[in-house]
Amino acid sequence: MARTILLRPEETYLVDSPILQRLRYVRQLGVGHYLFPSSGYSRFEHSLGALHSATNIFDRLFDRNAAKPMGVPEAKVEAHRRIVRAAALLHDIGHCVFSHVSERFYAQNPEVKAAQVSISKALQNRVSASETLSILIICSDPFVGLLQASRLCPSDYSPAEFAGRIAECIAGASNKLLPHAYLAEIVNGVIDCDKLDYLARDAQSAGVPISLDVERLYSKLRLTEATTKKGNKAFVLAIEQSGVRALEEMLASRIFLYDKFYYHQKVMAAEELARRALSRLAEAIPDLASPWLCFRWVMTICCSPHQENLLRGLR
Repeated sequence: MARTILLRPEETYLVDSPILQRLRYVRQLGVGHYLFPSSGYSRFEHSLGALHSATNIFDRLFDRNAAKPMGVPEAKVEAHRRIVRAAALLHDIGHCVFSHVSERFYAQNPEVKAAQVSISKALQNRVSASETLSILIICSDPFVGLLQASRLCPSDYSPAEFAGRIAECIAGASNKLLPHAYLAEIVNGVIDCDKLDYLARDAQSAGVPISLDVERLYSKLRLTEATTKKGNKAFVLAIEQSGVRALEEMLASRIFLYDKFYYHQKVMAAEELARRALSRLAEAIPDLASPWLCFRWVMTICCSPHQENLLRGLR
């Protein structure tokens, strides 16, 4: 986990926006802190950690690989770096109360199911319910306006195009980013910034001992050229033979955390109680079952680049 995370002024603009600040009040591990009291950290902390991990992966890849052989013009490297960092920062922006607990609740909503199918088809990769909401927020007009106001978009991308690239990375839609498939893999792949942050953070906060050598994984990742099933060229993430043991340890650590923490019987019982409470609330307040109600204020007010709109929404 990072000690110091450096942000561009344009990224700070996004971090300071209410749409990201609300993640301070969304627990990463849902109700897990009722059993593991020290594991009550927020999605906000994890989002910053994922940004740091994504930056480490990207920078070390380009330290070891000249940009030209990897098919990336020098002028594009900084643009790709901005895309990866923004996607890592925003990848959990669609999470609701109790994180995955409420995600499983909203995933049963017909509107969410329809959007999930539509986005999965468009991006040629299956997305979860929370990823669906994240992508809908990022590609919405208010959020595109926020991106434009932040001036984070590279000069050769419009705000809408920039939002689209971010969404493709979050979905792990490497086929949509060819030949630069590695952009999506850094954010949502086998060895991605999300896993490298939450595995280390969850294990430390819950006091569950695991064997995870993040620095060795960073040092053993490489870019390599591959060919897709359709014969298209793709630059993808690979790991050196000497790093396979570290990869195996990461996968084993993930299994161990699922066994000792995520699937602990008492954690699962608490999650079921929370889901039942949400279901009863939905029966009493039918509109609660629609995530669009929850995000109406977020989309129109929290994404607004204008402070007066935010103040008006808070009154």
